[in-house]
Amino acid sequence: MTGLQSGETKEEKKELALAHSEEEELGLTHLSHDEDLTDPVSVDDEEESLAAMSVVEHLDELRWRIMRSVGYVAIAFVSALFFTKNILKFLEAPAGDISFQALSIEEPLLVFFKVAFYVGLISALLLSSLRLLALWHQV
Repeated sequence: MTGLQSGETKEEKKELALAHSEEEELGLTHLSHDEDLTDPVSVDDEEESLAAMSVVEHLDELRWRIMRSVGYVAIAFVSALFFTKNILKFLEAPAGDISFQALSIEEPLLVFFKVAFYVGLISALLLSSLRLLALWHQV
């Protein structure tokens, strides 16, 4: 051979030499070009398929993930509606004998739904965090 591997052109050889010299300047010479920096156990088929997707496929995946997230928050909101009255009593307990006043007609209803929404949002975030933690321990 003439110093070039089969299929390499002189331009590719120059690019490899330039990349190698840049790695030496940065102190990355201990890594080989063929070495995979990721753990082969943690890389699964889904990650490989995500890397090979087009922009439209990525946007479709994002759309489905957002829809699932909104669905989880909606389910948590509906389930929080059953506990909101008890939560409001718990939040009013530090006020003692003071009764809360509604300054407008819709305020008690809005407070009820706001508390239910925030409890649902927090519970959905906690459940998704626990799901990610379980997934992380599985790897």
